[in-house]
Amino acid sequence: MIIQKIKLLFIFYGLSWTSLCNAQYQSNRSTQIFEYCYNFKFKSADSLLKIFSTEAEGRDIVEVNLLESNILWWKIVSGLNDESLKKQFYNKLHKSEKLIEARKKSDFPLIFKTISMYGYLSRMDILSENYFKAFFRIRKCIRYLKASFGNETKYPFFFLTTGLYNYYRANAGDSYPLLIPYLKLYPSGNKENGISFLEKASESNNRYLNTEANYFLMKIYLDENKHSLSYRYSEVLCHRFPGNGLFMYYKYLCLLKSGRKNDAWVFMKSMINSLSQNPELSPKQIQHFKGIMMENREESN
Repeated sequence: MIIQKIKLLFIFYGLSWTSLCNAQYQSNRSTQIFEYCYNFKFKSADSLLKIFSTEAEGRDIVEVNLLESNILWWKIVSGLNDESLKKQFYNKLHKSEKLIEARKKSDFPLIFKTISMYGYLSRMDILSENYFKAFFRIRKCIRYLKASFGNETKYPFFFLTTGLYNYYRANAGDSYPLLIPYLKLYPSGNKENGISFLEKASESNNRYLNTEANYFLMKIYLDENKHSLSYRYSEVLCHRFPGNGLFMYYKYLCLLKSGRKNDAWVFMKSMINSLSQNPELSPKQIQHFKGIMMENREESN
């Protein structure tokens, strides 16, 4: 029960790839790095990060560390799930945590960065099955989430974090009534408000904010078996980032779970062919996606 409880306390971050992008640091280089990650161009992202790190020296090292952690996270969830990458990931974020704790101010950008940082750390803890570490990180994160509630119109990136918290906090109580006594320790949530906030985030002019919101809406509707809605968001994401294996994988799941098995099979072959033509992906990463899609296909038969 305790492990299930800890997992659910983290679920509003989605046990997924997605990074909480920063709204403030919109330099051309950081923008391009995010574009490379979204399109699975990891070698290009690494090369540009080296330049970015030199240029950003003396400005915001927290920002640089979060950016590098984002690249590492994408590599890990794309099939390069090895201990050396995890170690690099933790080292970068632990440095950021110390820098953030040393600061006295708590403005909206810093609050958002801190929520992002604990989100990164908790997802990796869960992936590594370090549930108790994850539990203590989320307790810290809740403090910053509380400070963000009610400030969504002042800082639109909070539409994403507040929306996710509301939806998954309410969903945990509805899906697992036995956890309600534990969940009372945390602010209540509302599914409808969560969806509404995520929809507002998905309509943002900020490319990264609306991408993140589109992803979570796709995932939520897929989990709720609202396949046509989920498919609509998957189409948006795949059109915007045609090289992203994870977006393509979720589009494949939408087709498969809606009963369009032949379409799913055709799309799977097209997806593997597309990934195989990306020189910045390793055979291990391509096999990773092929493997999980075959598992889903066998389960649907």
